[in-house]
Amino acid sequence: MVFDADSLTVQELVSYQFDNDSSITQDRQLKNLFETEDLFQKRFKTISAWSFSAYSALCPDELFRQTESEQWARLYFPEKEVEHRLVRNSSVLGNQARLMYLSSAVYERLIDNYVSGVKVKPIQTRTIDYVLSKDTSGNEYSVYIFIYGHHFEVLVKTDTTFIFYNVFSYTTEADFIFYVMHVLEALNMDPTKIQIHLAGDIDSSSKLYGGMLRYVREVILLERPKALRYPSDIQAAASSFYFPLFLTGL
Repeated sequence: MVFDADSLTVQELVSYQFDNDSSITQDRQLKNLFETEDLFQKRFKTISAWSFSAYSALCPDELFRQTESEQWARLYFPEKEVEHRLVRNSSVLGNQARLMYLSSAVYERLIDNYVSGVKVKPIQTRTIDYVLSKDTSGNEYSVYIFIYGHHFEVLVKTDTTFIFYNVFSYTTEADFIFYVMHVLEALNMDPTKIQIHLAGDIDSSSKLYGGMLRYVREVILLERPKALRYPSDIQAAASSFYFPLFLTGL
């Protein structure tokens, strides 16, 4: 995303798809992208790099200060993932908690090689801050779900308290519905009395959206932030699809 911070305008939005079936590794595909794509040959005033980590969790700041990051990660994340990734953390919720996450060492190195000094930041810090800033619109609870390919994060809050955060992996619509309904049941939430807000890889024609409508009273597709300005070709795209990315401009 090419963004003019002075006018809060999204000037250009380009999407690249990695070929998971290719014999070329994703890190090599990313390297080729940096070397050949015209967009990456341009000069910009500032550059930011954001990523989504499927291995993420919230840790109270007090507990974070009492525990070594890697030790905490080994208790919460799969051992084999901790062995092959970097343990990172970022302050969220007004410094009351830390987002603990695993980051790809290969991607971080590639980003640093081509954009020296730029650190890869977790996109979840933006979604968490966004949810924290919203009121519950008269409901006891508000549920927000951000979908990234075959992963999604669930955030639940009341008017005054952030009460749940987790990342799930899914393959089918049934998986997605099962995990969401399991969260609601665990928190004693009545699906006929709550709102669920959806954004990311979803639109009104999605099976995930239709599936949620069968079980939840009110399902809302988040629209792109109105504080930003967009060119006509982006306005024509699904409002919620790039929602987490647009949050980085606020």
